[in-house]
Amino acid sequence: LSRYGIPFNTDNAQIRCIAHVINLVVQKILSVFKEVDADPDVKDYYELFLKHLPIHFSVDDDEDLCEWEAEGDEEDEIEVMDMSAVPDEDGEGESEGEDDVQAAFDEDEEAEAEGDMANLSALEKLRTACKKIVCTPQSRSAFRKQAKRNYKDKIVGKSVVARLMVVRDMKAIDSWSFGYAGGKHRALLLGFTEWKLIDQLNSILGVFTHVTKTMSQGSTPTLPWVLPMYEHMRQRLENLMNDGGLVVELREAVAAGHKKLMQYYDIAKESQYTMLATMLHPALRADWFRKLSEDKYTQATALFRHVFDEYAREHVAGAPPPPAAENEIDDDDDFLATVGACPRVPAAEQSSTRSEADRWLAGEGGAGDRRKPLLWWKVWTSPTHHVNLSLRLC
Repeated sequence: LSRYGIPFNTDNAQIRCIAHVINLVVQKILSVFKEVDADPDVKDYYELFLKHLPIHFSVDDDEDLCEWEAEGDEEDEIEVMDMSAVPDEDGEGESEGEDDVQAAFDEDEEAEAEGDMANLSALEKLRTACKKIVCTPQSRSAFRKQAKRNYKDKIVGKSVVARLMVVRDMKAIDSWSFGYAGGKHRALLLGFTEWKLIDQLNSILGVFTHVTKTMSQGSTPTLPWVLPMYEHMRQRLENLMNDGGLVVELREAVAAGHKKLMQYYDIAKESQYTMLATMLHPALRADWFRKLSEDKYTQATALFRHVFDEYAREHVAGAPPPPAAENEIDDDDDFLATVGACPRVPAAEQSSTRSEADRWLAGEGGAGDRRKPLLWWKVWTSPTHHVNLSLRLC
């Protein structure tokens, strides 16, 4: 930003990975609720287990997931062979890695046999049941049968209207835990109160799942949506903090998660990189900052005009853009539209604007494609505007 007369300092130039922040907030909530062992300030699970993974994820490119889902496309009567019981061709049995995996499951079975499962929390029971459901082809097949039996009204042909997700299929999980393998997993059965607690926890964590899903797509530009996503999560957590329907322990956990979120949101709101990226997105612009306060809007527009004036000294002004074409809307676009919704300047006030900066701040040219902001700049800027401000800053 120094080329635009903004000196670098740590207060206005910090950028935090939003996926990392979300994991810190979730870990904080679960640690206060005593569902994970470590506070994120002591042991950062993201740094330990997730940092090496790519931020962008495509469900269609997940080969293991696609293979598991494809299992249900065949007839249920087809026998599934447990390959763990088949020796290798050289007669040496399973590999060392497979031995380790089997040993882990054997330990679980031993612990369950000793009655330790009765002392697990509701979430620990659910997590253990899910691990056992997916661990072998037989258990997955048994679960699918239970799921189809309990959710047959949601199944059209071989597709499911809402994909059967293990953590949501309460009846199927209970049926599997009660009946599979002669009922030896009945210690994992969850009662009504336990399912209600899990449902409340799911309602808390759902916002993080939705934001992560949207921001993890390669088609979603990250930096312009950081502040809107932070604001969306802040509002959700504050609503939950005041929700009398939640048990006290969960509200306390949410309050701790909110404090952790605000620690990084406050930094992001002061970062001039994120401020400029937000303002340079055609669907957000400076108007989005009105959601925070008029003072924040004034600060944002002052920053924009300062950078614009420095940029305009070197480049020819572009022609006014024509109206933007309408784009097809899908669920993710609809979510971005909700998160990025902001008050617009009335048309009467727009008519008196003249300069290019004023036209941009007034919203001329429309919102464009929320996931392809640079396409707006490519289409609607003048050919003489070889390298525009957005391209230089993004």
